[in-house]
Amino acid sequence: MNDQSAQKLASVFSLSEYEAKLYISALDMSEATVSDLSSRAGIPRTAVYPPLKQLVAKGFISPLKSKGKRILYRAIEPKFLEHIFDRKRLDLTELIGQFAGSITSGSGEVWVRYFEGRDGLQMAGDIFLSESKSKLWKTFENIVNVEKVIGTSRFDDYVKRRVAKGIVGRVILPAREHTAWVKDFLASSEKNLNEYCLVSPETYPLEATLAVAGEWVFVESATKKPFALLIKNGSLARTVESIHDMVWDRFKR
Repeated sequence: MNDQSAQKLASVFSLSEYEAKLYISALDMSEATVSDLSSRAGIPRTAVYPPLKQLVAKGFISPLKSKGKRILYRAIEPKFLEHIFDRKRLDLTELIGQFAGSITSGSGEVWVRYFEGRDGLQMAGDIFLSESKSKLWKTFENIVNVEKVIGTSRFDDYVKRRVAKGIVGRVILPAREHTAWVKDFLASSEKNLNEYCLVSPETYPLEATLAVAGEWVFVESATKKPFALLIKNGSLARTVESIHDMVWDRFKR
């Protein structure tokens, strides 16, 4: 595995660079000593012990019986990494429950979060999908920018998860010349549980995505510096929904 694989592993499991390199190095050997791991990972021997201790504690590497005075180490098989991830998820769920029981918002009426970057857009979208209890999303969408910044595979996967929850999308789009992917996507409206309304891009220059579902409002700007906003507020949500209804009723005839 290359350095990119180590970086991805470190990111997913919140490992240090040395921890990720040691685990990947241990995978290449059925059994390894500290010296073996040091050599294979390219880490000074004296720097191996702290990250190795952490990997053992986290379940990524197991110490075996001593070979003389040396302890041998073996990496957990990759197919079992999912169990480690599930354990982290359970710990997080328990922690969230503890926080929820002790922390409440000041007024209980407004919840606002800002998300930055491409991964931030995905996280905000995932929360919107998870928290929304409405079976109808009303959206102003600039699907061209979404295609460029988020990517078609991520967007298609998101739509599949929305459809799996039985959520219908009522989408207002600017009428313009679209790419082949956008045309195919629009043609699959029935499968994607989408209804579309095309509006003049001059009258309605939709440069960002704005969606409302129940008390939740989702704002996404998929530009060179992408960001997203998630807002939970009933008054704001009803206002956005009313604006959407006015535009929809005007053009969807």
